[in-house]
Amino acid sequence: MTMNAMTTETCTVMKTLWEKILGPAPVNERFALWEELYTPEVIRWGIIRTARKNLEDMNGQMSSADKVKFADMFMAAQTVRLQRRNENKVLGPTLLGATLNGRREL
Repeated sequence: MTMNAMTTETCTVMKTLWEKILGPAPVNERFALWEELYTPEVIRWGIIRTARKNLEDMNGQMSSADKVKFADMFMAAQTVRLQRRNENKVLGPTLLGATLNGRREL
């Protein structure tokens, strides 16, 4: 897998964030994969949400593998949520069953 300069910089930032709030980071290839699949915002949210889960729900006891697994699942779910939100914006109120002039349009 070849990483360009932007990818390397983003991966470094995300890896640093992970190390600061979750401890030892996964391998660089994991961050490169996440960058191919998700936006930087989703990756950041995934890391932060994983740290929250680890601290609040697991009392800091999540294993490294569980942290990666949870982050993967969160990022995938968040991406789907964002895609659905964007699709709903494109469809507009009429196709979503909203009423116009007091009539149901569908």
